[in-house]
Amino acid sequence: MGEERYYPSYLDEEGHLRERMRTRAMVESITGKRGDRSVESEGTYVKMNGYPSCCVLEEMKIFLENEVEAIRKEHFRQKFYEAYYVMEKKKDDLFYTFFRLQRPLLEDGSWVEIESNGSTLYGSLWYFKNDVFYVITDQRVPSGRVRIRRADALQLILMQKQAFDLLLNGGIVHSDRLTKIICGRIEGPKSLGVVNFFNNDLNSSQRLAVRKALCLGKNNVFCLIHGPPGTGKTTVITEIVRQLARKGKRILITSHTNVAVDNVMENLVPYHSMQMVRLGPRIKVSGKLRKLVPASGELVQLRIAQIVGATLSKASMLVKTGKLNWSTPFFDTVIVDESSMATIPLTLVGILLGKTFILVGDHMQLPPITKTELPPSCRKAEKCGKKCESLFNLLITRYPAHERERSTFLNVQYRSHPSIVEFSSEYFYKMKTGTRIETAGPCKHKKVSVEKLHNERVPGTINGQPLICINTHDISSNPPSGWFPPKHKGSSYFNEYEAAVALAIRHDLIRAGLKSDQICIITPFRLQRQVIKETIKGIYGSVQDEVVSLQDLTAATVDSIQGKERDVIIYCITWSPQTENSQSEHARAPASRLASIECCLNAGKKETHNRGLDFKTVQISL
Repeated sequence: MGEERYYPSYLDEEGHLRERMRTRAMVESITGKRGDRSVESEGTYVKMNGYPSCCVLEEMKIFLENEVEAIRKEHFRQKFYEAYYVMEKKKDDLFYTFFRLQRPLLEDGSWVEIESNGSTLYGSLWYFKNDVFYVITDQRVPSGRVRIRRADALQLILMQKQAFDLLLNGGIVHSDRLTKIICGRIEGPKSLGVVNFFNNDLNSSQRLAVRKALCLGKNNVFCLIHGPPGTGKTTVITEIVRQLARKGKRILITSHTNVAVDNVMENLVPYHSMQMVRLGPRIKVSGKLRKLVPASGELVQLRIAQIVGATLSKASMLVKTGKLNWSTPFFDTVIVDESSMATIPLTLVGILLGKTFILVGDHMQLPPITKTELPPSCRKAEKCGKKCESLFNLLITRYPAHERERSTFLNVQYRSHPSIVEFSSEYFYKMKTGTRIETAGPCKHKKVSVEKLHNERVPGTINGQPLICINTHDISSNPPSGWFPPKHKGSSYFNEYEAAVALAIRHDLIRAGLKSDQICIITPFRLQRQVIKETIKGIYGSVQDEVVSLQDLTAATVDSIQGKERDVIIYCITWSPQTENSQSEHARAPASRLASIECCLNAGKKETHNRGLDFKTVQISL
């Protein structure tokens, strides 16, 4: 595979073009669209319905070949770490097994493979103190010496490829329908039905989204819900599921993260707990929902439940083990939350299981995380905004909310003070969608109650204001800071000065009356997050009986905070030099993320803001 092109390794350029033409012929035979086209070595360009578009299926086919190759190489490079058993604790049917070893290069919460006496277990790894860590598993880990390494993503990407190949080769009953949806444009419903709402507090845009979702059927198979932070996506999904359940429909609630699935399922517990099942490792499921995870008889529970919650990864494993089948849709409706953060092949894993599907997301926020370039070879990618990064992005571009045909924009937010939302509303949503985010009345008077401190560690920060910026210019670029591992492609960055500023503010907020679980420090860099979390442990200490909760959010990366909220967010920008390494992790921190928090304290060097928007624009807005 070349440095700039991402062709499958078995294709030379001639074979690459031949494969494009074969895929294109298949697409045209299904959609009935030929249009003008030209084929070049750097990309393929086609007109569909009178407007230009890349051939998405071609791009996804090449992307999957590249991704499989990259992940396979990474898998064989995974290192085993030898660890030595210390002790075991059991709590809520989960095993907390403590080990001692020289600290491995794994992050808190990493999903790991544990090899012992020829058997393999999987669990999550958490650091305790010094050279001691523990793993949380469903089963007991044998005492003695074990080998531990990061659990690879190879199986998941292979299942995505299998789902995509089924679509491409017509191996499922609705291949033609999905291909038309992805590659063309189909008419929406002519009218919407009357709905007797369970939740009478829904606003007009939320009600419209519910009405569109309830119109889905054989000839109208999908709709889109575009929900910026705090606009009530989970509330809308809850209403949709309750309405569908009343009609006797079988529903799958899925997402690429456990948190997104759990948020909806927790909302539904008061109404449908007897009809629900939550599938997946109990250690990754919210404590409130673990009683819904079957200890045994998973297949039986799956068959009798009306509402099923599972991640897209778990859904792929259900197919692999024969409990579900992509060829025969099992669910009446599949709801994919946070779908703008899932690639098209990953989204297919879920929607192939249903007769209809609803995509919920926000393409103004974080894009999917991939190992290789996406799209791999489209010469119009930057111009069109990489709309094929996710199925949600692709379809919301084709069916914009202002046309009111298949998509709905939730335009009222209930979470943050307007000072926080104003910037993203004006410079992201209005600029790109033509619609501003309005703020619900109560949010305009939101204020975090803190006591006045006379000796603030960072003066002027503990005053109850909704948005405060701290400029560390000319200081935060000084050592100690740097990349680790040095000169390594996957290295991350830390900046101890900015970490110290963020921690000082957090300490003052606690002194001023806030609880620690009301505060979270966000940073774009995994290493900076780890430095902050380790420092908090060092300062406040831990006792032998304490273990870190799976929901622990003292510090988080931009990705891991997605779908969660806290009263106060301290955003540690983490100044770093402009290098190739810095761009990848900084790209995970769009300014629109500010819209999802109630009170924000920004700590960092102002030049770091200068990515995509001129800093003066940001400064004036703040």
